[in-house]
Amino acid sequence: MMMPSINFKTFLDILVLSLIILLISVMGGIGFDFAVGSKMISLHSLKNILVAAILFWFIRKAIDKEIKFQKTDLDFPVLIYLITFISASIFSSQPKVSFLYFRDFLLHIGMAYLLINNIDNKNKLEAILFILIIAVLYSVSRGIYHHIKMQLSYWNRNYYSFGGRAEFGAVTVLLIPILISFLMNYRKKTAASIFFILGLIILIMGLIISYSRGSWIGFTGVFLFLIILNNRVLKNWKFFLLILLTVVLLYLILPASIKTRIISIANFKQDSIGDRLPTWGSSLKMIKDFPFFGTGPGTYDVVVQKYKGVEVKEEWPRGWHAHNIFLHIAPENGIIGLVSFLIIIVISFRKCFELRNKIEDIKLKNLLDGIMLSLVGYFFCSQTTIFFANHNKNEKISMFLWFNIALIFIIENIVKKQEELNEGSVCFDHSP
Repeated sequence: MMMPSINFKTFLDILVLSLIILLISVMGGIGFDFAVGSKMISLHSLKNILVAAILFWFIRKAIDKEIKFQKTDLDFPVLIYLITFISASIFSSQPKVSFLYFRDFLLHIGMAYLLINNIDNKNKLEAILFILIIAVLYSVSRGIYHHIKMQLSYWNRNYYSFGGRAEFGAVTVLLIPILISFLMNYRKKTAASIFFILGLIILIMGLIISYSRGSWIGFTGVFLFLIILNNRVLKNWKFFLLILLTVVLLYLILPASIKTRIISIANFKQDSIGDRLPTWGSSLKMIKDFPFFGTGPGTYDVVVQKYKGVEVKEEWPRGWHAHNIFLHIAPENGIIGLVSFLIIIVISFRKCFELRNKIEDIKLKNLLDGIMLSLVGYFFCSQTTIFFANHNKNEKISMFLWFNIALIFIIENIVKKQEELNEGSVCFDHSP
């Protein structure tokens, strides 16, 4: 029996979707580093896979006589942000470095539009999210295994697929709400419920052993936002009693090193909290001196050395950043760059609330809530560290920003198709 032939267009469609699956897997922490343990191999693979996916997608589009792309409310603000990025790179104190950052930023934006134009139904959306969950669970489980096996503490160096403690903790914060949305959608299926509950336990364990205070703050922000979205729980005293008992139990069973780390969040004079305050002050001084075009993408760590105050005792190394996403973008890209970036974020969140009010499919609505809460977690975590552009080890986490934004507009396209189908069924209904 002969196999059915596949035309070149279909082959390219399959290839692009396969590369997207591979891309999501590597972004989620499954890398090509099993033998040598080098996370940089995964980062290079991530870029290469993304470049290949975008390239073959454009080839597929070029074959069509009429090239069409999905239009979104993001198109114009993204264009403005790209222009500010180019301007900041041209006037940069280190143009070569800035254009490398601009190249990587283009890849991240390209990934967003790649997903928006190729993930066109709920099955594909659930598939890539499930693949992401599997990849992150693998990575976090691996980190927990090493942590327990080697009896590691905060000061020990551990293998983290995401490069460091902050990144390791952040990915758990980003995935917990998405996993919860799957749990809600499949809670009536016993096997699926057990799997997602176990996955949730793994992510929470990973969050705890990350020793990342920014991630703990991010998780708290996600949790509070979840309560606001489901305000019915505010009237349920049993819910708050359960939370109180959980907090007390965790305090009793957590190791002393983690308790000390939690308490240190309130210490504004010592440790890394003490360094962040002068760093933020230096960022504000840089904004004052470079308000329009900034110092150039990727130049913060060099330029900020001139703005260190006498209160800074330790040397700020290369790769140092503002420890706040907004106070990092503004000095590098200028005020206009920051404003255009904020517009993208505002439009994305506005779209989330707009869709929540019109989605009738409860499973799709749960997925939207999970994605929105993941985006909330990203920005809470980004108030004390920086997951943006290609700052060394955190590039995978920086991609989650554009990944989540893309998912919001994928859901919008799915909702539009559902509405068109419903309108079509009404038009063909001629019953009296």
